[in-house]
Parts: sequence; structure tokens; C-alpha cells
Amino acid sequence: MMEWRQVTFNVFDTPDDPGNFNQRINTIRTQLDQANVPWLDAIRQFQVPDEAALKRQLSTVVQQGGEGLMLHHTDALWEAGRNSNILKLKPYDDAEATIIGYEPGQGRLAGQTGALIVRLENNGAILRLGSGLSDALRQHPPPIGSQVTYRYRGTTNSGLPRFATFWRRREDE
Repeated sequence: MMEWRQVTFNVFDTPDDPGNFNQRINTIRTQLDQANVPWLDAIRQFQVPDEAALKRQLSTVVQQGGEGLMLHHTDALWEAGRNSNILKLKPYDDAEATIIGYEPGQGRLAGQTGALIVRLENNGAILRLGSGLSDALRQHPPPIGSQVTYRYRGTTNSGLPRFATFWRRREDE
């Protein structure tokens, strides 16, 4: 068939444009209107009046299969790489686990903790939490038996958390 005709290219920024984010979005809209190319489109940009509206929009996007939202400062100039002018907003779940051991770090992390080995409170499964650990925690991890909270995005078919990331040591300890 001709499924490839359903493919679209979506433009979300113009790094060569010297203007701020709002100006760059207007440039995109103007250029795409002039180009009149049916398979080329601008990512819809919008502003919300408050945090409640932002949460509703995030919920809608996730329900429709999206991962989350990108938050831009309207007056920000374009900057390569991660920076404080553009943030990802994604939903997450969190749960508790007990540290039962440590996995040694490798490469850059040699001589430090590479991951915390934890037992999940909800189902007793064993998981390694390496992502989210600061350098200080890798050098001095919480003691075995400590309770930690981790964040994740959904679960696998076998019930394990997806994209589990260390968040913090339990505050009530």
C-alpha cells in the first residue's frame, strides 16, 4: 500500500533563528504556511493559565498515548543541549523498596556503588536501582535495610517497574 503517505514531519523549533521561543514559533508557522507542504507540520504550542490546567493537559496527552509535555520559557533564546529553559514533564508513579545489597560500579563508577539492590515492597521482586543516584550517594550509599522511594513509568507484563529511578531515602527513617 501507500502507508508512507501518512508519514508527517513535525517541526518544533528553529535553532538558527536568533529570536526568543515565541518568535521562533511564529517563524515556523509563517514558513510552513508559505511552503504549503502537506506532510510538514508545526508541533502545536500552547500556554496554560495555571498548574491545574497544566496537569489536565498532561493527563490528556498521556491518555492519548503521549509520553508527556515539553515546557518552554517563552522568552528563551535557542540553546543546544539540556538547559533550564526547556523541561520535560512526564507522569510517574512511585513506590517503596528495601536495600538488600549493592552492585559495584564499573568504568567511571569503579570503586563506588553502581546500583542499589532492593526488594520491592509491593511484590517482593528484586530490582537494581542505579539511575538517579548522585555521586555522593554512590560514594556513601544508604545502609542495607534502609527504605528508599523510587519512581517509575508503568510496569512490564511481569509486573516489574519500567524505567525505575532512585528518588530518595524514606523521610520517616
